[in-house]
Amino acid sequence: MTAIGKLGPALIAALPAMLEHAAIDSDDLVRMEALHCLVSIQAPAAKRLPVAITALESNNPRVRNAARYLPGTIGDDAHVAESVLGESLHGSDELKRLPSAWALVHVAPSNENIEAAIPLLLTALRDLNPDVRLEAAAALGKIGAGSKDVRTALQEAPGDTVPAVKEAVIMVLKTVQQEQSRNRSSFKPVADRPGRSIAWLVIGCG
Repeated sequence: MTAIGKLGPALIAALPAMLEHAAIDSDDLVRMEALHCLVSIQAPAAKRLPVAITALESNNPRVRNAARYLPGTIGDDAHVAESVLGESLHGSDELKRLPSAWALVHVAPSNENIEAAIPLLLTALRDLNPDVRLEAAAALGKIGAGSKDVRTALQEAPGDTVPAVKEAVIMVLKTVQQEQSRNRSSFKPVADRPGRSIAWLVIGCG
């Protein structure tokens, strides 16, 4: 199913099957991959969001984190998920907080959510997983222009040994610096960049 997802919009015809697998498949791994594929094939928000909301009730932590990620790829139109994501973000379970923080940055970037998300995303910049570091940098680029801590962390991060992460951090830092001077962001959010890996969000999190 991962291979199907990588083919993107060309397989939008597979949407009904993907929705069914994401909603009710008895195999949690298949369900998680189906949620991923809904992003990769750019399924309409109105179709994938209800499935994600349902998947948040799964007993499997990987399925739940895949479901937390998905609203973030939709953006403002996924505001219906704000309540459950906010509950996780402001809760005490650290494994739930990071993916919820990432999603809320794109769904509902209120001052309260941003203040809660920034420390988690700053910590994620030092994660061993390069996908985590890359997505954390991207999210900080969207919200962090007004934070000295964010600017400092991004200035220190360009030394990343992974070329893709290093390039992304440099781009985001430039955007943050530009935002600081003109008070508006030109950063393209992840919601508009379909096909990103979600592996970092579904690694054994609760």
